[in-house]
Amino acid sequence: MPLMLKISVITPSFNQAGFLDRTIDSVLTQKGSFALEHIVIDGGSTDGTVELLQRRAAADGRLRWVSEPDKGQADALNKGVAMADGEVIGWLNSDDLYKGGALARAAATFDADPDCRWLYGKVDIIDAADREIRRWITRYKNWRMRRFSYAKLLTENWISQMGVFWQADAGREAGPFCEDLHWCMDYDFWLRLGSRHPGRFVDQELASFRWYPTSK
Repeated sequence: MPLMLKISVITPSFNQAGFLDRTIDSVLTQKGSFALEHIVIDGGSTDGTVELLQRRAAADGRLRWVSEPDKGQADALNKGVAMADGEVIGWLNSDDLYKGGALARAAATFDADPDCRWLYGKVDIIDAADREIRRWITRYKNWRMRRFSYAKLLTENWISQMGVFWQADAGREAGPFCEDLHWCMDYDFWLRLGSRHPGRFVDQELASFRWYPTSK
């Protein structure tokens, strides 16, 4: 019997205790034919995040975490990727959510096609209270992402980061997240992935991006 695919979800975080519990729930409640680890890389929060992580990790050993000063989001991501031992990597920020069945669909897609090196799916937009907003942006991105084109990706980033999963070896081939980029390290990473391997579109809502006055 083949070994079960393992997915490592990386969550960079800093002073996000108000949302982080919901984010962790959305990861650890995922069910399917895959193994899972959730790695939270916290930048030294002082808002109760550490206590939350201690409590959640004691309740579920699939959650691993560190809390220490870092050089920003890209640095935290690179730390998390270095800690991960899954064949597949996902990146979920500390205020965003996975949809039910997201990881099962990702695992099934990779299992069905070993040539798939990375995939992306649909993502809706929610507010601080989990209500869907900005539907016109969601519709536009869903229309743009239906067929992968590297030439099209060079002109516009229509891929929502929380809906992306990649094979760990493809990520190593593309290289680490650029720590000099604080707003578009995701786009830079997609371009490096996409120049080597075409992305696979998954026609399913995989995640929610949280938009609120102080979101990045």
